[in-house]
Amino acid sequence: MYTDNPSNRLTPEVYRQGASHFTQMAWGKTHEIGCGIATTCEGGRLLITVCHYSPRGNWLKHLIYELGEPCKKDSDCDTEKCSKESGLCEK
Repeated sequence: MYTDNPSNRLTPEVYRQGASHFTQMAWGKTHEIGCGIATTCEGGRLLITVCHYSPRGNWLKHLIYELGEPCKKDSDCDTEKCSKESGLCEK
């Protein structure tokens, strides 16, 4: 089970906690994702989901995402705009 990670780095310990799917989706430099879903023909009891990320992340000892203060206005962001609800910069 994934626990608190104040260093915000992907360490071998964090990876072993089974957090690699979460950290890949939250990886700060990843900005493209494509997923596919398939089920078995016999009753649909098996569901398989596969996702590809670009650029890929999960680099050991690297920051998962950039730490910082929440944005409050568009000029706080290097991207197009600030989401005032989430405090995150959006493209």
